[in-house]
Amino acid sequence: MICLWFIVLSSSYLCSPHRVPLPVIRVPATNSLYEAGLMHGRLAKGYITGFLSISEIKALKAFVTDNPVGVLAFENFKKDNSKAFPRYVLEMQGIADGSSVDIETIWMINMLQELENLMRQQDGKPQPDHCSDLMASGFEGIWAGHNEDWSEAVKPFMYIVAYDSLDSRKANFVECAGFCYPGMVPGSAMSFNKHGIFYTQNAMFPSHSRNSGLLSNFVNRNACEQSSWQGVAEVSNVTDQAMGFSLNVVDVKAKIAMNVEVYEDRMALTFAGDSNTHNLSHFNKYKYIDPLPQMPPRPSTEHRQKRVDSLPPWHTKEDVLRVLGDVQDAAYPIYRNITLMTLLLDGVSGDLNIWADANPYTAEPVYSWNVFSFWN
Repeated sequence: MICLWFIVLSSSYLCSPHRVPLPVIRVPATNSLYEAGLMHGRLAKGYITGFLSISEIKALKAFVTDNPVGVLAFENFKKDNSKAFPRYVLEMQGIADGSSVDIETIWMINMLQELENLMRQQDGKPQPDHCSDLMASGFEGIWAGHNEDWSEAVKPFMYIVAYDSLDSRKANFVECAGFCYPGMVPGSAMSFNKHGIFYTQNAMFPSHSRNSGLLSNFVNRNACEQSSWQGVAEVSNVTDQAMGFSLNVVDVKAKIAMNVEVYEDRMALTFAGDSNTHNLSHFNKYKYIDPLPQMPPRPSTEHRQKRVDSLPPWHTKEDVLRVLGDVQDAAYPIYRNITLMTLLLDGVSGDLNIWADANPYTAEPVYSWNVFSFWN
């Protein structure tokens, strides 16, 4: 097992040729979510400030500062989510205090998907496609695979964060770990907790989304504190959401694998292993909600889906890794130069393998954990 537990980040470290491809920040144990956020912010300060310097985040800052559409949405989102998720607001305040970044900027980062979708609705520019997900459930076991894709610009600033408690009976949060976009609360992208709940997220970019309502980051953060797949479904199925998301969920204890699609006030559950759905694939397009939300053309999603559909069904670990590492379509490959991380979960044992900056079909993982023993 390869584990990197504590890292103190600095600008010199971020520029170092010896930088670990995907560092892990294990926050010192506490019973306070604010204190967990505070230590998260301190240990990730270099990543957060570096992330704020890229052009994508500078454009987001201009949108919420100078554009009336962005200004209104920013205030609406703060109001609605402060009321619905006060604990996570305290966690964000901790991240802000620890990283010496103002709380308004930390709020903005946690609105990233919704704000960027509003930007695209206004300027008409296409939103880049992102992640790829595969799930399998059958005689060969339960497998969940994910490529986390964003952009090459963000690669130097990504990390995995883990929260521990001193006493789970007294803590005001559930121990969890996840891949983090700097400044965000854990719970999106890839997340797991001590109860054996694991999921990955696919960003959705529908043609219409609201300028108010609940943010996916906080709805997903709540999902990360659940102890069963039923709990994940319940907290995902809340009304007044600003946009939505796709979660690919495995309840390792219950041996259940499912996809959760949410769009505004609607949700669809699709279980891997049901009748003809032993295999599930998901990219950046709604597939299961009825009626399907309107979506702008997404060439990469269409190509990746077509490529996956042309391949034989995947049943084994090797099958899933072969698909996640596929580069057959030169224009729109499944494994890409913007792939930040690849992971594969064995949904029966809870074993989790993670790759960074390497094709998972040809390279060894950088981390090998178990979602239960990780907390020991």
